[in-house]
Amino acid sequence: MDTSTAVLLQGLVKKEGRSLLQYVSESYPWTPRKSHEAVSAIIAMAHEERDAAASLVRHLVSHRVQPPYLGAYPMSFTTINYMSVDFLVPQLVEFEKKRIAELEKDVLATSDEEAKHLLQHLLQMKRQHLTTLTSLAATQKPAA
Repeated sequence: MDTSTAVLLQGLVKKEGRSLLQYVSESYPWTPRKSHEAVSAIIAMAHEERDAAASLVRHLVSHRVQPPYLGAYPMSFTTINYMSVDFLVPQLVEFEKKRIAELEKDVLATSDEEAKHLLQHLLQMKRQHLTTLTSLAATQKPAA
């Protein structure tokens, strides 16, 4: 694995490990009873993306590259603690759109075929998650 691919994958692991979706899955957003299914879907998506990031870590380790230290979540995320799901879902949609655009560039930037395959898998997963989040956004009604 060349240095540029290693640096790219380390950056992706950090971004995915400290994404808004991961933060929301750990922050237990406020939900009325009718939104419990939406929260379950969000947590399931976060787990899938966490597992995809773990496969990137395994790829790094198999090439004797140190995985990055994730550190804390961005401070800007702390302003969404205790927010309702109907408030959070549109933010998750926008966040996923940005990450998809970044990942599309990252796929093109790597020449390592195995890494490219892992990134394409993550990209496909994020596109599916964006579709799910967009559906959730359409069905969520603001809390009273």
